[in-house]
Amino acid sequence: MAHGTLYKGLLGLSVAVNALFCLLFTSILVWNYVQKQHLPTSVAISFISFIVLFILFLVAFLLYMTRKTDASILWAVVLTIARFLVVLIGSFSLMSTDTFAQYDRDIEHDVVKWIEYRKMLVIGFCVLYLPLFLIELFVLNKYHAAQRSGYERPNEPHVYETAKFTKTIFGASPKATMAAKDAKGQPQPGAKAGEPPFQMKIDPEKYLNIKWKPEAVNVEVKIENITKVRQTFKVKCTDNNIFRVRPPLGFIKPGESTKIKITCTSPKLPENNRHLFAIYHFKSEETKLTARQVWTPDVKPDGVTRIVVLFDDKKEDKKEEEKKENPAVSPDKKEEKKDEKKDEKKEEKKDEKKDDKKEEKKDEKKDEEKDAQDDKKDEKKEEEKKEEKKEEEKKDDKKDEKKK
Repeated sequence: MAHGTLYKGLLGLSVAVNALFCLLFTSILVWNYVQKQHLPTSVAISFISFIVLFILFLVAFLLYMTRKTDASILWAVVLTIARFLVVLIGSFSLMSTDTFAQYDRDIEHDVVKWIEYRKMLVIGFCVLYLPLFLIELFVLNKYHAAQRSGYERPNEPHVYETAKFTKTIFGASPKATMAAKDAKGQPQPGAKAGEPPFQMKIDPEKYLNIKWKPEAVNVEVKIENITKVRQTFKVKCTDNNIFRVRPPLGFIKPGESTKIKITCTSPKLPENNRHLFAIYHFKSEETKLTARQVWTPDVKPDGVTRIVVLFDDKKEDKKEEEKKENPAVSPDKKEEKKDEKKDEKKEEKKDEKKDDKKEEKKDEKKDEEKDAQDDKKDEKKEEEKKEEKKEEEKKDDKKDEKKK
């Protein structure tokens, strides 16, 4: 029998027995209420607490099975321990009463008193509940180990779909990776120690380079079946919110190959040495079942490998190219350039001043020439006026002579 089936069976047995105890305690509470009989406070609190804690345990476990969160499995463990403590406290309260002759009380008259008078029944209940408590803790520990482990183990009690941690009651917990990590915490490509090596040919073999963009980026992984039998494969990723794998599982005939399309849809640049793809395979000559039906929780793969994802940011590459084209200038050269610029500015200013002086001189010459021309014009005008006066005087003299 596979370990996974055994673990599930033990957990199912424990849950069924606890459910029967809940029904028993509920019937006792209802019976005492209907018969209007006095029920010790400690016993009533123990019965109600056991029922409530069991219901909360089921809720926490179902949340874990659906969401795979670390907080839910921790709550399930805490609630299991709390139920065991409630059983002990309730048993001690029943054992603490005085024992009288058994015929003084019949079960029809008072159920609780009937139990109190039979100490061995209480002790037997505690002895029976102890292995159930240990079974629950053991199986929950297996679930938690699978959640924290680096890959899906066929002998674990569940199929590990998404290794992802969410915020816990203690704060934000880091995301789990399916990676086999080294001492520095970085995922390593290939198979872990103790895992069967990958028997098919895969390209790329160890690292998958993705040139990240804000929009969707597609890359391909090629798997070639170099064995002599039909193989079925399954591909799993560390984060389904970032990666989309098509197809995630399928069949490959001997000598044939298939391409797996991987799409990265992360709006932000993911961290390097954090994400990977785990690829499993085993021989399958079944032709009537689909690949999803073939990959049951009890299947043990014949080969395992991991491909570590490395992200390239094109913007960073462009910046590096610009730096290469324009290498950094040393401080001495910068100072020399500054001095050269200062000298150039000084020379420009000198040239401007010279030009200004030349223009001023030209303007002065022009003004002098204008003044000289004006003076000449004035002299000519004065001479013309003098000549006009002389002519008038001559005319006047002639007139006077004629009169005489």
